[in-house]
Amino acid sequence: MSKKITKKQKRFIEKNYQNLLPEQMAQVLKIKTELVQQTIRDLGLKVTPQSSSLKPIDKFFNRYAWRLTAIVTIAYISLFSLICVLRYNAFDYGDWDTATYVHLIWKILHGSMYSSIGEVNFLLGGHMNFIIFLITPISVLFPGPLTLVLLQNLFVGLGALPIYLLARDILNKKFAFLFSLLYLFYPAIHFISYS
Repeated sequence: MSKKITKKQKRFIEKNYQNLLPEQMAQVLKIKTELVQQTIRDLGLKVTPQSSSLKPIDKFFNRYAWRLTAIVTIAYISLFSLICVLRYNAFDYGDWDTATYVHLIWKILHGSMYSSIGEVNFLLGGHMNFIIFLITPISVLFPGPLTLVLLQNLFVGLGALPIYLLARDILNKKFAFLFSLLYLFYPAIHFISYS
């Protein structure tokens, strides 16, 4: 068994320290367990309690929580995007918001920032949504109301990923997945994606 650790072994430990026990990593790398434990401490990694008594569900989430979160997020974005496309094709959008923003983008593209609802300038007096200037170039490539609706679904759905990352650092991967799932199943979020 080796007494020194190589850069390749260090990268392996850094990548797998949450999924494998130090004994398992030592066996794979053919080094002493103490050397693996010392490397974990030297790298300043937060070691989650790993032992043979870890429940199977915890092992599962330690390994697959990020992938599950990504799959659920993609499914959410796809489902609500499909619903919105079907609604649009069925002429089921009856609110003012989509029409107002599409009109505002059209005005910006044609050199004016004035779009009024009533007697108030919508951009500079009503809502102050300066992100519209970032969305306008995308609307040049993909003109139409569906661009706004699909972008909205994309960014609302992607909100689950920072929730997962924050909860993973504070709690653990199982609860991080749970909190991202709760975000995606929250009815108010569905209302935003649906409208």
